[in-house]
This record gives sequence, C-alpha cells and structure tokens, in this order.
Amino acid sequence: MEPPRIWSFWCRILAILSFVHSTVAIVLTNSQYNLQIGVPFNITWAEAAGAVAIDLYGGSTADQLLNILSIATNVQGTSFVWTPPSSVPERSVYAIMVSDSSGNAISFAFQFIAAQASTTTAPPPPPPTTTSIPPPPTTSSPTTHSTVHETTSSSSALAPARNSTATKAASSSTRTTPAQSGQAESGSSQNKGSGDSVGGGTDTLSTAAKIGIGLSAGIGMLAILTGSAFMVYRKNKQEKEREAAAEMTSWKREAAGKQSEVDMKMTPAVYARSGTANSSMSRLAPR
Repeated sequence: MEPPRIWSFWCRILAILSFVHSTVAIVLTNSQYNLQIGVPFNITWAEAAGAVAIDLYGGSTADQLLNILSIATNVQGTSFVWTPPSSVPERSVYAIMVSDSSGNAISFAFQFIAAQASTTTAPPPPPPTTTSIPPPPTTSSPTTHSTVHETTSSSSALAPARNSTATKAASSSTRTTPAQSGQAESGSSQNKGSGDSVGGGTDTLSTAAKIGIGLSAGIGMLAILTGSAFMVYRKNKQEKEREAAAEMTSWKREAAGKQSEVDMKMTPAVYARSGTANSSMSRLAPR
C-alpha cells in the first residue's frame, strides 16, 4: 500500500473517532437514583456544552420511555436540585435525561421510593378503678353491733377479691403492651426491608446499564473500524484492477504496432523472392 493511501486511511479513522466523541460529550454523574416524592434530589452532570434542559421520562419498561415531565430548562452549571412533586404521572419505571446543544445523556431506569408510613403505638388502657364500700354506722344495740360486724367482715372479704380483679386486668393490659410494641417494630422492619430491596434493585440496574453501554460502545466502534477498513481495501482493489487493465491495453497496442512494423518490413523481401523464383523457373522451362 502506498504512503498517501495509508495517510488517507488514518485521517478517516481519526475523523470517525472525533465524531463519536462529540456525540457523547455530556454525561450524567449520579451513581444512584433514590428518588422520593417530596424529597429533594441533586442531579449532577459533566462535559456540557452551555445550558442544559432536564426532563423526566417514564414508561411501562426501560425500552418504552416517553417524555412525561419537564424538570428545568436553560440550567447553567453542573448540578440541579429537584424536589419531585406529587403530580408526577404514575409509571412503572422512570429515567432522567439532560440535553445540551451537542447531544443528550439519559440515566438508567429507576423507581420512586414509596414514602414510609409512620408507626404509632397505642397507649395501654387505664387500669380499672375500684371503689370501697364504707362500713355502715355502728349502734349501741348489741344485736345491731353484731350485724354491723358481720357486714364489715363481708365487705373486707369482698375488697381483696376486687383488688385481685383489678390487678389481673392491669397485668393483662401490661402483657398486651409488648405484643403491640412487637407488631409496631415488625411493621417498621418490614418497611425498612422494602426500602432496602428497592435500593438494591437500583444498584443492580446501575451495573447492568453500565455493562450494556460499554458493550454497545465497543461493538459500535468495532463495526465502524471494520467497515472503514473494508471500504479502503475495496477501493484499493478496484484501483489495482483498473491499472492492470490499462497496462494490458497498452501492451496489446504496443504488440500490434510492432507486428505491423514487422509485416511492413517483410513484405518487400517476400515480393523480391517471389520475382527471383519466377525468373528462375522461366529460364529452366524448355523452349
């Protein structure tokens, strides 16, 4: 391959690489997208060419995302704090896109984190109140005194029973309180677990999206280089075929010219020999 052709090939490769670099200039720099309605979230990016516009995309799957909300326009700098409103349309997955004059960059798919419900423990019921029956007034009559004594004894016997009933009710309410507290703790742990599961899903999507972007970029670059090399090879082959055809045509013309010169030189000699032969034959013929 001649040096000018090699130079042209590498110039084309450099032009293709510069074009690919210019189309993916702006990038999002957030590593996670743990967004929640009503909670501020800082969106960051880099390599932007001037002001950027920020939009929210949503859809049923990551392959069917549509623009559903304009977050901000004409934003300067490399970050923007956005508080998702309650009016965000409900979708299965979401993504954030930032765009400038040279192109755009979109995040991987994520889901909004559900707001954690506050758990309150109901206060224990108050213990039941007990009232004591006052003893009846005593009289000076012996018979009445005996009756009053018996009534007082019966009242005293009933008082421990009521107190024991009150104690049992208080202990039962006390035993119920740890169960309610356990249920509240279980509910809070379940909410925490659900939040952790959502965060873990975001990390998984982040890794998968990064791997997919890297593979797509590598395959695209390989396809571009292969196509460029094939085009250069095909053009060189066509040029060589044209040069060979031109050389063959030139050689045929030269051969035809030389053959014509030989024929022109040999024609007088042939005529001369033919005349000599005829004169010899005429002398030898009998008279």
